[in-house]
Amino acid sequence: MRKYFLTFMMLAAANAAQAQEASKPVKDEPIEVIAEKVESSINTVNADELQKTTANSLNDIYKGNPQVSVGGGGLPLAQKVFVRGVGDSLMNVSIDGATQAGEVYHHQSRIYIDPILLKAVQVEAGAGAVTNGAGALAGAIRYETKDAADLLRLDQDHGFAWRNGYYSNTEGWRSSLSLYGRITDQLDYLAMLSRQDTGNWKDGDGNEWEHSDSTQELGYFKLGFDYDEANRSEISYENSFEEANRYTRTNFNTEQLAHFQPNILLNAETTRETLIFNHTFNPESNDLIDLKFTAFYTENEYERSDYEHSPNVYGGGRIESYGFDLRNTSIVGDHSLTYGTEYRYDKAEGIDTYYGSYGGAEGDPWWNGSNASEDAEIYGIFVHDNWRFYEDWLLSAGVRHDWWEHEDAAGYETSVDGFSANGGLKYFVTDEVTLYGNASRIERGRGVSEAYFASFVDPALGENGPDKEVAQNYEGGFSYDDGSLFFGLEVFKQEVKDVISQDWLYIIGDVETTGYTAHVGYNYENLTVKLSMSDIEAEIDGEEVIYNPYANSSGTSWVFDASYYLESLNLDLGWRSRFVDSLGEFGDYNIASYDVHDLYIQWQPTGQDDWTVNLAVNNVFDRHYYDQATFNKEDPFFTGQPDMGRDIRIELTYKF
Repeated sequence: MRKYFLTFMMLAAANAAQAQEASKPVKDEPIEVIAEKVESSINTVNADELQKTTANSLNDIYKGNPQVSVGGGGLPLAQKVFVRGVGDSLMNVSIDGATQAGEVYHHQSRIYIDPILLKAVQVEAGAGAVTNGAGALAGAIRYETKDAADLLRLDQDHGFAWRNGYYSNTEGWRSSLSLYGRITDQLDYLAMLSRQDTGNWKDGDGNEWEHSDSTQELGYFKLGFDYDEANRSEISYENSFEEANRYTRTNFNTEQLAHFQPNILLNAETTRETLIFNHTFNPESNDLIDLKFTAFYTENEYERSDYEHSPNVYGGGRIESYGFDLRNTSIVGDHSLTYGTEYRYDKAEGIDTYYGSYGGAEGDPWWNGSNASEDAEIYGIFVHDNWRFYEDWLLSAGVRHDWWEHEDAAGYETSVDGFSANGGLKYFVTDEVTLYGNASRIERGRGVSEAYFASFVDPALGENGPDKEVAQNYEGGFSYDDGSLFFGLEVFKQEVKDVISQDWLYIIGDVETTGYTAHVGYNYENLTVKLSMSDIEAEIDGEEVIYNPYANSSGTSWVFDASYYLESLNLDLGWRSRFVDSLGEFGDYNIASYDVHDLYIQWQPTGQDDWTVNLAVNNVFDRHYYDQATFNKEDPFFTGQPDMGRDIRIELTYKF
């Protein structure tokens, strides 16, 4: 019934643009300025940077941001994202506005998306606006996909792009074909097919990690229609697929034995399907109307095809979500008001879960059946205001109210409501200097967790456990930018109380992260240099923590970026270095420092975008290292994987 309701809403409504950062109220802006924050709190990576660096994993996307750590090692599907020391399960992660709820399997990425598809990736850390969506406890990660306008030249009606690449470390290759164009002045399209085959990857010591090869396929289609200058609708469909012969614990070290199950080889398939409808209505003559409506359906599935032949192993899990977001922005005097409503339904279910894998038996109170499921419904309303109340002052404030209804696999139901608010103040000291402070208090009710663990619910959580998590975020800083020289500093504190584990559904405690981030850079003609850093400490119930899926300390991280455009040769040259200090002795572990360096060259022989050659060398000096967010790398039972050694990548793109 809910699917029919969603289909109806897709065809029936239109919505409002996100709250925007600006020195005064403005109309619609690109993704880079979605929320009322400042540059040090929001980091955006665009398609041009992703292509120059030949990104093909989550680690590649985020390696330029010192506030983000990506653990899991060299296998792309095993990588997990931490922002300011907080795992992304405590953030709102979306693709073109489609929220990605829960996770299918805790030993691999919560969300895997192919960078070739992306127009922009935006990370908003900390005290974000209430427009980030329901339950964005520690911020938001937003992925935005490409459309025809991103590929068409000004004088072009139809075109295609053929992109081919080779990766030395895995002796792998990728080929993708994109067709795009305008069928009429009003109707445009983009269709993309991509396939990537990679062999086993090697670490910096030259060790080959067996059974890390994979086959990845992507199919994507987007259709856009402009009714007139003010009205536009888009509908898109994506199907991402990965298949490989994997160890059951994807992010662990090969054939080790675990406490509960052997880490054996099985054929595994991971699939994500996403269907999204967007409609915008933004008449230039009316400052009261800037509507945007988003409706979506998404399904993530992890399945093992031959698990029935192996003892103590389960079949997989599935997460299904659908919903809508309807919002409008009105400019009234010095106010830019964004207000709206959203709805989401999430369902998580196990696939042929085997109770004996944890020593249990039929009838145990925590066992809910081989194909158990849980579901949740979320309703929300919100309003956010950006008010330029004086020439040099900007006040931002927002409130939202959400309702959460959840039923776990054992039939225990919760129904709670939550009130969230954010506030921020900016003082424009001069045209170059800005001072600011932001705070937020976000509440999140119980939602779906991990699909597999729908079958395992701790009965002690029941009526005695908290029905919601509460986050308090604070940050303050300054920025300077005169067009050439730019620098800034920000300090922050984040606390999430009563964090509920995604697997066994127990309370892991209060997560707190504190730290600071800073950057300095300079633009001179075709040269840009930037040095950025962050220092983050994570605690659970007052004890510093590492290797936890919800919080992870990391050493002081430094990122140096330099790029230069050699106009006479149509060459883009770039170098990036990342240095991470040691955390020293941490219990039984020595958390070592590491440094890794990458370079890239992009050449367009004709000076146009018809032919593009990309050469990238990742981990130039072939360092052997573990990211500090990699799970328990020295535990004899739970050993993680190092990151990839040197990888020389060559890509050739032809556009016609």
